[in-house]
Formats: sequence, structure tokens, C-alpha cells
Amino acid sequence: MIAMAKKILKKWVLAGYLIVILFCMFLGFGRTSRFDSFQFSFAITGIPLWIPRHFSLDLLKLWIFSLGNLLAFIPFGVLIPWNLPSGQASFFRSLILFLAGITVLEALQMLTRLGSFDAEDILINTLGFLTGYAAWKFGGRGTKRSDQLLRFCAACLILVALAVVGAEWINPFFR
Repeated sequence: MIAMAKKILKKWVLAGYLIVILFCMFLGFGRTSRFDSFQFSFAITGIPLWIPRHFSLDLLKLWIFSLGNLLAFIPFGVLIPWNLPSGQASFFRSLILFLAGITVLEALQMLTRLGSFDAEDILINTLGFLTGYAAWKFGGRGTKRSDQLLRFCAACLILVALAVVGAEWINPFFR
């Protein structure tokens, strides 16, 4: 009985978070009034993460948006494999499912004109998924639930910092 309730709860948590992401991707941030044509970018000119070097309101908004694209998809690195049957919760199966889903959502953003298809968004969203997955694997090693959560949060912070520093290191090669 408890196992069935746990299974249902996992599905509801995934569905609830997916609804939040869908709202943000299609209706949030003034999307319904900003796009009047198909917009797309298949080019990857770098990893859209960086360390701010000076302050301006426009730069701060862009930095928060880019970092948010990473942070918002961390939960999927946990929720997708957590919802797959235990024998199928492999890294590659979860990653392929995520990549297929985010690619379809990006295409739908463009087709509905409620956003754009952007290959760099897929890249940064996938980095978020990978961060969540790696932190979930590391966080699962604690003996108590509080230890697991603490390890997960610490791993997320470290991995996000490494992603930003790694992007800073890799981005000059794109220019």
C-alpha cells in the first residue's frame, strides 16, 4: 500500500513540476505579447553561462535568465529517473527522454510563437538536467534523509559553480 502511494506521489510531483515549467516556457515572462514571428537559432556560439564582470540592470537580468535556465531544469535530473521503473532508470534512458522532451518543447515554443527554438537553451537545460542527475546520485549515499538532502544541495551548488566556471573556460574556444 505504501509503495503504491509512493509511486503515485512521484508521478504527481513530476506532473506538477512539468506544469510549472510549461507555464514558464509558454505563458510566463510576458511571452504572449513578445513574439510575432517564428524565431529560431540552431547555432551554438557558446555556453550561455558566465561570471558577471560589471553591473548593469540589463546584464543582471540576462545573467539571472541564463542561470535560471540551468537551475529550473535540475529537478528533472531527479524526477525523470525517479519515475522510471527501477530496471529502466538508467542514465542514458533518462537523458534521451529529457532531450526528446526539451527539443519538442522548444519546437512548440517556436511554432506557437510563444518563444523561440534555441539550441543554446537546449544545451543549458541539459546541463541543468545533468547537474540534477549527478547531485541525485551523489546525494543518495547518505544514511539519513536529512543527510541525503544536504548532500544533494551541496552537490548542486558545487556542480552549478563548476558549470559556470567551465563555461567561462570553454566559451573563448567558440569565438
